[in-house]
Amino acid sequence: MQKFIGIFFLLIQVASVGADEAPDLFSWNLKERDIILDMRYPEGKLKALVLSFDDGMRQDLKLVELLNKYQLRGTFHLNSARLSMPYYLTIEEVKTAFKGHEISAHGVNHQGLTGLSRADMFYEFLEDRRALEAVSGEIIRGMAYPFGRYDINALENLKSMGFEYARTVKGTGRFDIPQNPLLWHPTAHIFANEKKPLNQGRTFQLAKEFLATESVSLLYLWGHSFEYVDKWKPLEALFAQLSDQSQVSYLTHIQLVDYLSAYRQLKISADKMTIHNPSAISVFLAITDMRKAHAHEKSIVEIESGATITLFSAQK
Repeated sequence: MQKFIGIFFLLIQVASVGADEAPDLFSWNLKERDIILDMRYPEGKLKALVLSFDDGMRQDLKLVELLNKYQLRGTFHLNSARLSMPYYLTIEEVKTAFKGHEISAHGVNHQGLTGLSRADMFYEFLEDRRALEAVSGEIIRGMAYPFGRYDINALENLKSMGFEYARTVKGTGRFDIPQNPLLWHPTAHIFANEKKPLNQGRTFQLAKEFLATESVSLLYLWGHSFEYVDKWKPLEALFAQLSDQSQVSYLTHIQLVDYLSAYRQLKISADKMTIHNPSAISVFLAITDMRKAHAHEKSIVEIESGATITLFSAQK
């Protein structure tokens, strides 16, 4: 509450400046209204971290403990037909293990999307969604492609099944937000191919670059818990490196999707002075006043659910 009181007084102060500089509503001077609006992640953070894990093997239990230790959140993509099979989580474990994390689909039997008939496609993914909802009591809204195999001609089918995102395994090495949530390419596979000399330490280097960046960034890392049999210590070191960062918002994949959706729903007036948030969650923006010749200072503003705010008031 205290930090937003500061923002409130800042807005009042800036509003009075706007009133002095633009006394006539019908006169327009770009220099008087040179304002830039940029998205910030929840709580006004500059960066976001998403961690995503596939297959639902028993090692997920240790992985969840490690995530909880460092107050990180994970998204777990499960194959419902494999639950309670040897080496996999049991149905009872799934019901309790992922509190505070996200359960997501990964196909009933882990069949890749490419080459499936329409009937098999709907069974593999819609039935997986139904079964995981029955186990978890949550609405399953996302998935990861088994083997990373996707078909761009099937995206509308996935959308019709109720999926709002689908993650691939195609690492980009970048920190940007994918344009198509049903073709969500992650930043990198955790510790992948690091036995090759040129790739050694690559995951830690990406984390370091992410934490050092001064722009809006998303680090999306994925993997499998069974890959960490001899790498639990490096994984814990990675989690420690990424945890407790003041400028990082720690999200599950669906939380990120919901936030981006809320941001895109903002209604902004033509002069960028009035902003309405019709969504169910708060959205944060960085307001840069380019009229300030030296600092180009940014202020973080929260637009609460259902709220309308006016950044600068103008008087005749």
